[in-house]
Amino acid sequence: FDTLGEEFILFGSVLGVVLILRQMRGEQERPSQTEADEHTFSGASAALRALSLVLIPCLIALGVYIIVHGQITPGGGFQGGLILAAGPLAIFLAGRYLRMRVLAPEKLEETTDAAGAAGYALVGLGGLIFTGVFFKNFLPLGIPGHLLSAGQMPVASVAVGLEVAGAFLVIWSEFFDQAIVIRRDGSS
Repeated sequence: FDTLGEEFILFGSVLGVVLILRQMRGEQERPSQTEADEHTFSGASAALRALSLVLIPCLIALGVYIIVHGQITPGGGFQGGLILAAGPLAIFLAGRYLRMRVLAPEKLEETTDAAGAAGYALVGLGGLIFTGVFFKNFLPLGIPGHLLSAGQMPVASVAVGLEVAGAFLVIWSEFFDQAIVIRRDGSS
């Protein structure tokens, strides 16, 4: 129940950020293709861009590894989800916001956030339905020491990782969108 509560607190926080920031700029307003492509992070030097290109696949691979191995090694869905979300964030730091939106489109971020939260709740309900106890294991345990040897824990870890990655990407994207709107309006 603790992790389920944390998942929905994070989901609610993301919903609050989205509602507040989207109301400020209007639901339909989006930067044009040219404005978004020209947006660069003020400190995006050539070295930072090169480092970001190296970091992006490394962060995504590390995030997936930590999520998938969370039940047999230190780590898990929360830690791996945050690292997984940092991959597209590195694109922004490289100075190309539009490229980040291509890798992590808004609908995909929101769907990932909602699917992860719902998936974790469904894993818990699966235990209640199949065993009579919320979140009790109902899948075969497998061979100890192997990747799929923890019953439903890998499934739960993936659901948490998806929810956390989606949540942080939604929050970061909303703040980046707001920063572009403010700059375009000349407010800063």
